[in-house]
Amino acid sequence: MIRIFYLVIALLLLTTAGLKALMLITDPFADVKVGVREWILWLGVAIEVSVCVAILTTRDLRVVNWLLLVLFGSFAAFSFVNWWSGKTDCGCAGNLPVPPFAFLVFNCLILGGLWWARSFMLLERPKEEWKFNSCVGGRWIGIWLVVLVFLFSRSETGKTAIAKNLSTQEVTCSDVVFKIGESSNYDDAPIPISVLVSNTANNPRRVVGVSTSCSCVFSGEFAPVSIPPNGSHTFVLKVIPKSSGKFHERVLFFVDSPQQSFVAADLVGS
Repeated sequence: MIRIFYLVIALLLLTTAGLKALMLITDPFADVKVGVREWILWLGVAIEVSVCVAILTTRDLRVVNWLLLVLFGSFAAFSFVNWWSGKTDCGCAGNLPVPPFAFLVFNCLILGGLWWARSFMLLERPKEEWKFNSCVGGRWIGIWLVVLVFLFSRSETGKTAIAKNLSTQEVTCSDVVFKIGESSNYDDAPIPISVLVSNTANNPRRVVGVSTSCSCVFSGEFAPVSIPPNGSHTFVLKVIPKSSGKFHERVLFFVDSPQQSFVAADLVGS
């Protein structure tokens, strides 16, 4: 019974890790939509897969029980903060729109089950028989971390980051920081934002399309633009912030470069 309970937890962790990884690989706006930094989401995937492997490779589950208590306690705290701040999605299940309050209740139930399992194991085994197969667990965790690095390298954001670090990006642009003002809503006049896109290649490159993470950022009537070698072009976007608080959205400029499919710029306002 206890073993089945832990196998169910391992399956749940593997499922949520897979959903988050799929979201990160396929959606270049993933971190902006859920309001969580991309590296934190990838760290969550790595932790969930590693703990899943630890459950499956541990001879005795007492050590894993404490690990899971800390993990799901952290998940519960994270869900509570997101629910308290009014978020409708925390990205815990990838693109599945699960409210943070539902995850909070779920994590609390898991914590109760883990505490019950811990009490049961304390009565079942003497302390000196608790063992942890760290060699097997460490090997599998290492293998899965390599798999996660490979998945990240194949994602669109990963490809962009690798291309940038290896200086293979032909088309580049910078993030834009702007001031929203004291009050702003959808009835106010749009804020014009200028984004400079540069071509560092020896051949002309065309910007063939624009996509944004929110309808509050729009480019009007867009027409493909050809940027000459070592030249640049300024795109003027219009932004209508939802409130006078912090603003963070992303715009993608799709290019016809063989080195990259798009270049991204984050629009940050306060």
